[in-house]
Parts: sequence; structure tokens; C-alpha cells
Amino acid sequence: FGYATAIRSLSKGRSSYSMEPSHFQQVPQNLVAAILDQKEEK
Repeated sequence: FGYATAIRSLSKGRSSYSMEPSHFQQVPQNLVAAILDQKEEK
């Protein structure tokens, strides 16, 4: 992403960065079908 590298550079290596998902949502059925169709094509 480059963000963690920028933070380390600006802080001269004294800081760190982590990322956590804020939440999960169920995928709508129409998108599930499209994703599975694409997977089967490969």
C-alpha cells in the first residue's frame, strides 16, 4: 500500500502500522452468482 512505508520513513522507524477489518457483510446473491460464474470459467 505504501502507507506503512511512509509512516516508518516519517517517524524514522519509530512507529508501526497495522490494519484490521472494521466489519463483514454478506455478499448479495446476485454477486455470489457472478463470482461463481467467473470462477468456473477459469
